[in-house]
Amino acid sequence: MNTEAYTAKLLRGAIKTTPQGEIAAAKACGMSPITRMRLDALPNSFRRALPAYSNEVIFTLHCSVIASTVTLQDLLGVGRWLNRRYYLADEGFLTAMVSFMAIVFLITFAFRLSE
Repeated sequence: MNTEAYTAKLLRGAIKTTPQGEIAAAKACGMSPITRMRLDALPNSFRRALPAYSNEVIFTLHCSVIASTVTLQDLLGVGRWLNRRYYLADEGFLTAMVSFMAIVFLITFAFRLSE
């Protein structure tokens, strides 16, 4: 819920900081408020909010490690299980580390392409 609230606040701030000149130009072209929002404000707002949102997505991925201690198993939880069950500390945790790094690099690459 915290991530959703932060994302909503992030998008709201990006929409509120739409330059007044863009809004005035859209009004001068005769666009309705819904059309101005759809064609002018939202695409530019998403473009401005994308870098901060990518940080939030990666932060959420990192927080999933904390959630694994309470609920479902994730990569780090499986590494802990391997350590307890077979005494394979290095293999389980190194695999989790490499997997997390790969996921973060893929997410970062995808957001850089979309920016």
